[in-house]
Amino acid sequence: MTSTRRGFLRGAGLAVAAAGGATIPAAAQTEGDWPHWDAQPDHVTLQYSEGELLDHAPRLIFEQEAREKFMGLSGWTASSPDYDYDWHTYVAQFTHQEGISPFARLLSDSHLGDTEWYYVAADPDTGETERVVFDAYHWIAGRRTTSTLTMDGQHPVSRCVSPWHFYSHANTPVEDAVAIEEVRDLTARFDGMLENGLAEDLQPGTVVDPETMDIGGRNHWWKSTVGDWSKDAALASTVYSLGFAGADDADASALTL
Repeated sequence: MTSTRRGFLRGAGLAVAAAGGATIPAAAQTEGDWPHWDAQPDHVTLQYSEGELLDHAPRLIFEQEAREKFMGLSGWTASSPDYDYDWHTYVAQFTHQEGISPFARLLSDSHLGDTEWYYVAADPDTGETERVVFDAYHWIAGRRTTSTLTMDGQHPVSRCVSPWHFYSHANTPVEDAVAIEEVRDLTARFDGMLENGLAEDLQPGTVVDPETMDIGGRNHWWKSTVGDWSKDAALASTVYSLGFAGADDADASALTL
């Protein structure tokens, strides 16, 4: 099992290259240097209200393996006079991911720790859920309006695709979904997540300024290497185009590649 999510993609890159699909450059790493808080704009306020977050948290459908690995949901609400919505920003954490490799040992889509983003945009005046942005395929963004979702009140209903744990909104009967009973304080947990390896992978600003992930914004959570381009996102798109690592189960109608 590779130790990080990025480790999975590096393994995937070797497999694609071996199949004649791509040449993957070596990745530079810088430990202990993350400007994620600095990327929070002055106009954005991050607040933790568990009641408000529980009011909008997605209802999740788990297969048994995902239910056993699920560590819980953390979140905060990002608000701004420059935003059209209040952004309820959630991250689901799992102990690990045990993937399924089409290349056997050459590609291991498994890693320790798993973080899956789900953003719920609500009208700041009425509190009504309007749209969602979510991890639709290995940190590639998906976007849907509530008119295309199964809803349970203000709660979007989503399925965690096993064994990768990204989200899909197909086959989401409300009666199969789990109501989240606790949302932990992401404002208190974010530093620890960064220290435990998230900083290497995550693009600064994608969580502290969540509206940047909406329509017209970034299409993925991966840290950029040249401008807005990310080799990890490009590699995830390649793996998707080849139909591997859960591509058949991805929320294709909402996927932004």
